[in-house]
Order: sequence, then C-alpha cells, then structure tokens
Amino acid sequence: MIGLVMGVPSLMEIFDEKYYLNLEGGILKALGRMFKGGLKLYVYPMIDEATGRIVSATQVKVAPNLHSLFRYLADNRYIVSIQQPESRPGDNF
Repeated sequence: MIGLVMGVPSLMEIFDEKYYLNLEGGILKALGRMFKGGLKLYVYPMIDEATGRIVSATQVKVAPNLHSLFRYLADNRYIVSIQQPESRPGDNF
C-alpha cells in the first residue's frame, strides 16, 4: 500500500483528459495502472478564490464522462479527503 498526499488542484490535474490523449487506453488505462498496486490519494482541500469556499476532494468537478470513474475511486477509498480536525479549547490553529 502506498499513500500519496496532494491538494485538490493536483487531483483536478489527474482527471484532466488532455494529459492522456496520446496514451493508448487513455485515462482509464492510466488510472487503472496507477491504482492497481494499492495506491491511495490523500487529498487536502483548497479555497476556491472566486467564492471563498473550501473545496474538498469529494467536491471536485470532473468531466461528465469521468464522473462514474471518480465516484468509484472515492467510494472505494482510493481517493480520501483529508478533513480539518475539530479544534479543542486551547488549540492555536
């Protein structure tokens, strides 16, 4: 098992099909190879500069034709959203 930590912007890049245009099998083959060895992506959120809202890995917008693939990876915990821990009294975050 290998874990890779990245931010939402990097996850969005992984699901950008332009990087797979010249690859036989395209994005499906690339992601199949990437995750077959037990890889997990731990993804920390980002702030959407346009809205000021926090965007987590589960809220990433992917192309409609990739939605089922993304859901499969997220539902099976190959893509894990890192959540901010709840602060406790006395914490200085």
